[in-house]
Amino acid sequence: MSNQVVIDDVIALASALVSRLSENTMGLAAPDGSQVSFALWLADYLRAIGADSVETASPNEGLMNVLGVFDFACSETIIYTVHLDTVPVIHGEYDVWFGQIHNGSLWGRGSCDNKGSMACMLTALRRAKAGAFVPRYNVLFIATSDEEHAFLGVRNLTEVMPEKLRLIRNQMPFAAFVAEPTQCRPIIAHKGVTRWRAIARGKSAHSSTPQLGKNAITYMSKFIVQLDRKAQELQSDAGHPLLGHATLSPGVISGGTAVNIVPDLCSLDIDRRLLPGETPESATSELDTLARACGVVLGPPIMWGMPLETASDARVSLMAAAASEAVGAADSSFGWVNFATDASFFSVVGVPAVVIGAGDIAYAHTREEHIEVTQLEMGARLFEEVLAK
Repeated sequence: MSNQVVIDDVIALASALVSRLSENTMGLAAPDGSQVSFALWLADYLRAIGADSVETASPNEGLMNVLGVFDFACSETIIYTVHLDTVPVIHGEYDVWFGQIHNGSLWGRGSCDNKGSMACMLTALRRAKAGAFVPRYNVLFIATSDEEHAFLGVRNLTEVMPEKLRLIRNQMPFAAFVAEPTQCRPIIAHKGVTRWRAIARGKSAHSSTPQLGKNAITYMSKFIVQLDRKAQELQSDAGHPLLGHATLSPGVISGGTAVNIVPDLCSLDIDRRLLPGETPESATSELDTLARACGVVLGPPIMWGMPLETASDARVSLMAAAASEAVGAADSSFGWVNFATDASFFSVVGVPAVVIGAGDIAYAHTREEHIEVTQLEMGARLFEEVLAK
């Protein structure tokens, strides 16, 4: 099969994936059902390209994971995994090109993050099933939901039903390749994340007699000052040789109902990025101590994801780097990123993971999201290279 046929195939599939919405409502509204609809379509597609078996699982209402077994009668198994959800669509001038090729790129929400890489993985698996090359490993393909919001998809798989990782010949996969837009560069480390909602409660009163009330915003203001001091402390710590410093950022605040009422309630959403060696529990304990001193209640984590740190000489790392170099990635050296991914959840349950995929993260989540056709072609070859070598 010619290289042009591979290019045409991955473009056509990526366009079809982008054209089928799978928006994550990010907790601002009930899931709209598009992730489930997309997952069911994907399950049918996996069957059509020859998956030996396909399963779906719903970690929560409106969410669905898809698992596809590709048993090539090999002695070892690897995981190809990609999240199926996208952030919400932002409409704008590029809508006319949604799901289409324009100026050498595929445009539309999810093209870069993460359906381009999904198309690359699926193209490699379809070609392996069609006999275009001889794979050296069985593949458990996993499409997770809710990666963009709270990691509920991968958490359900790894925490509630980890036995599903042994679907192929009862083999525990020895490596997980987690698709994200890295321009086909292997990423072996990333920060983790934990988010909380803090609540300050006071007592309402007329603003002309504030001494009769207790101002919840004032309590929260004191807590914010302490958070800022903690954030500065994190920046002065030794940090991590690759990832730099942990960060702490208050992101959303809400309080009060009218200017002439002493507010009795104030809430604050907080984002904390974790370094390897830190845990959501340790970060929660730190902030809880600060909150209590200010009369504020820190709620349990709204969401969390562990940091990732995979050894550069781990087998999965070496496989990813070799494939990256073989397909001519602009940079095939080991890299690191500040954002969190599904990868750490596989690492925690004993499957070493590397983040790698097609596309440039700079275009993810933007109004002008797109992925270059050259990246799609490179990504398809990369995931074929991993399987064949």
